[in-house]
Amino acid sequence: MRKILTHKKYLLPFGLVAADLLFFGFTNPARVSSPLLIVGFLLVVVTLYVGLRFFLSIAGVYNPWFRRQKRPVAYLTGLLGVTIALQSIGQLTLRDVVVLTVLSGVMGLYYDYSKSKTA
Repeated sequence: MRKILTHKKYLLPFGLVAADLLFFGFTNPARVSSPLLIVGFLLVVVTLYVGLRFFLSIAGVYNPWFRRQKRPVAYLTGLLGVTIALQSIGQLTLRDVVVLTVLSGVMGLYYDYSKSKTA
């Protein structure tokens, strides 16, 4: 158990969760300044990215295909980050979620297509 907790791969996700708990535990969202709101949003997005990568590394134990996936994690993190940003300003609707999902899928397919043409 001690080896697992001291491995660098596990320190970053748990360190980010601890930073989230400290940051969001000691800030009052009603009275915080705008730069601290941006820091909190960036902290959430980084935590999402690292958490999704951590989940895929665990899933990679069962299927090696998951270990090679980095781009879908970035797309999903971007999609979730934009969704959280829209929700926080009160502008998120079901139509926005559908449009963002379709556009991110098209962007991923276009990127893969352009990459395969150059190779």
